[in-house]
Amino acid sequence: MNQRINPRTVAIAQRSFERLRPDVEAFSRSFYTRLFQIDPALEVLFPTDLDSQRSKLVAMLDQMVGHLSDWDALLSESQALGVRHAGYGARPHHYVGVGSALIWALERHLGPHFTPEVRDSWREVYEVFFRAMTDNRGQ
Repeated sequence: MNQRINPRTVAIAQRSFERLRPDVEAFSRSFYTRLFQIDPALEVLFPTDLDSQRSKLVAMLDQMVGHLSDWDALLSESQALGVRHAGYGARPHHYVGVGSALIWALERHLGPHFTPEVRDSWREVYEVFFRAMTDNRGQ
């Protein structure tokens, strides 16, 4: 995998993620609500109490967004996350719903700051995460 993220996309994703910080709890609730609406079958892969999962989501996004400019760290962390997810039963096709829920939650919580440029940047970032998480898993 050799798809680095251009600096402008990195800056846009990082700036927009900073705007979410005051409301990350509501963002993560919205994300999981939307994810389970998109793909109800995914709900069985998650714990009954989603509080810790929501915290993990925010921490993971924070870590990944923080490493968008550090390709080696981003790739390593994304691959490790993909291996953990595979151990929980996640398959590459599940990430379609995850990407859709992420974009939906970002749009909802960024409001007027969710411009087409922000949307396109997050789609690019998510595509890189997705490829790193699912490449070399043999699925």
